Amino acid sequence: MSAPREPKDERLDELLVKGATTGLTKSEANEVVVRGGAYDDSYALAAAALDLATLRVEAMPAEVEARLFSRLDALSLPSATPPASGEVAARGQARALRRDWVRWTGWLAAAAMLALLLGTWLKGGASLLPHATASAAEERGRLLASAKDARVLPWTTTKDVAAEHASGDVVWSQSEQKGFLRFRGLAANDRTKAQYQLWIFDKTQDYPVDGGVFDATPNAEGGEIVVPIHSKLPVGAPTLFAVTVEKPGGVVVSKRERIVVTAKAETG
Repeated sequence: MSAPREPKDERLDELLVKGATTGLTKSEANEVVVRGGAYDDSYALAAAALDLATLRVEAMPAEVEARLFSRLDALSLPSATPPASGEVAARGQARALRRDWVRWTGWLAAAAMLALLLGTWLKGGASLLPHATASAAEERGRLLASAKDARVLPWTTTKDVAAEHASGDVVWSQSEQKGFLRFRGLAANDRTKAQYQLWIFDKTQDYPVDGGVFDATPNAEGGEIVVPIHSKLPVGAPTLFAVTVEKPGGVVVSKRERIVVTAKAETG
């Protein structure tokens, strides 16, 4: 069992403060371990709490405070090995400090604390927050519901091997200049070797308009993928949508050697 930490270790405190602000070098991190310290979010939380302590804020209602404490306790990241007894005691002290900071600084400190804890959790690869933006499938649905001129154009497959099991459609709104491609069963591509590219044939253009490149990922194969159309130019009078297989990053002018699917657009 390691010797207990001395009551006052100014160098260790200095290293922990630096770790919470500008970060530690490898040698400094090793020095923290040698001195019996363990860097966690306590100093970062303390800095946030001290900044907020000068503000006059209202205390949280007791029931909200209790729920927050429960949530904070549950946000401890799992360890691969059982913690030593000294580590358990240190975690208990850190938990007590967090609770005190919440009480001292009220709502704002709680928000800062949660942000820091969530940031630490997210670095570990776990997602606790909902996606901020809508998915392409949701945006497609919104376009169909809001744009009166939105049209659904079914794909017609070719004999290309990538289209063997493909189906789906194009949604396009001329007034919104916006659309989406939907596929089921489109063959997965290796993006280091080839990518799919959309072309929009337009009566007002001499050449097909580039609608953007995209991938059919392995986990989407056999399922459904929805891809937003990214037209490089305004589309005046679309007559045909076509997807080709091109080199990674796409091309400026397609040789149309591999056309996978097409969809005719009705024009008035």
